[in-house]
Amino acid sequence: MIAVALALLGTEARADEVVLRTITLVDGRRFDAEVLETAATGMQLRVAQGTMLVPFELLVDISPIPGSTPSGEPWRVLAEFPEDVEPVTDQVLSLMPALAPSHIGGTDDLSPIKVSELASCGTDILCMGTVLQDSPWRFVVVGTHTATGGLAIESLVSTSDDILPRKVEVSSTEPRAIWSAMHTALGLDTPGDVPPELVTTKRPRPTKPTPAPVPAPDQPRPVASASVPSASKVRALSFVPVPGISSMACKDGSGAAMALAVALPSTAAWVGLSAAATRADGVDFGVLSVAGFYGITVMANQWTGERSLRRVTTAALPAEHGKGAVAVVHVGF
Repeated sequence: MIAVALALLGTEARADEVVLRTITLVDGRRFDAEVLETAATGMQLRVAQGTMLVPFELLVDISPIPGSTPSGEPWRVLAEFPEDVEPVTDQVLSLMPALAPSHIGGTDDLSPIKVSELASCGTDILCMGTVLQDSPWRFVVVGTHTATGGLAIESLVSTSDDILPRKVEVSSTEPRAIWSAMHTALGLDTPGDVPPELVTTKRPRPTKPTPAPVPAPDQPRPVASASVPSASKVRALSFVPVPGISSMACKDGSGAAMALAVALPSTAAWVGLSAAATRADGVDFGVLSVAGFYGITVMANQWTGERSLRRVTTAALPAEHGKGAVAVVHVGF
C-alpha cells in the first residue's frame, strides 16, 4: 500500500506544485501535510508546525485531500521542565507555530482523574504516556537537569504502543540551544532563523548548579531533601476538583486522606442544607450542591496541600553550644 501511494505521489508531484495529503503514522499521529519530496530514507513534509522527515516505516496511510496549504490544527504538547528552565521552554513553545502547549494541571481537555494520575508520575515519561494512551494524541515532553549543568529532553507520542522516547541532550539551558533541541524532540527540522524575541530576551540563569553558601552561625543551614513540587504547582492543583490531589503531588498520603476526611462529610452536610433550603428543587439544588462540593474541595486541597508542602520542605539550624538543636522552617503558599 505504501509503495503504491509513493508511486502516486511521485506522479502528482511532477504534475502539480503542491501535493497535500492526510498522513497517518504508526504511533497514532494524524495530520495534514504538503509532500515536498521523497527520498531513500523517507518523505520530506511541510506541516503547519514546520518541515519534517518521516521515515517510510512509520507510515500507515496517505490520503489525498484538496487545498494548497496544510491544516493549521495545533499539536497538543504536554511539557514538564525544571522550574528554573520552565520560563525559557514556555517561551520556546509559544514561539513555535501551531502548537498548543500545557502543563499538568493546565490541561483543559483532561479529566481530574487523569490530571491526578499524571501528577503522580513525576518525571517518568513512560508513566505519563500510559496515562494518556486512550486520549487524543499529543506529544509528552519532559526535561531534567544533567550532572554537567545541561538539559536532557525526552519526548513521546502519547498514543504510541512500543516506541521508545526520543532523547535529546544539550550542554546548556540557553534559549538558542533549547530552541533547536525542542524542534528535534518534536520530530521537526530546526529553522535556520531564531526568533528575535528569543534572542533578545535576557534571562540570566546558571548553567551549573550553584554551590550553597556557607551560612553564618546564626543562619539556618539547608538540609538535602527529596525533590518536591513547586508551591505554584501545588496551588494550581488545588483547584482540580479531586479531594487530596495537592497532597498526592507531594506524595503525602496522610494529607490526601485528611482532605478526603474534610471534603466528603462537609459536602454531605452542605447537600443536606441545600436540600432543605431549596426543598430539593432540581436546578437550584443541583447548582448549590455542585458549587458547594467544588468550594469545599478547593479549600481542603489548599489547606492540606500547604500542610504537605511544609512537611517536605525543611531546613535545620546549626548546633547550639554543641547540643545539636534542630529547628524546622516551614515554607507555605
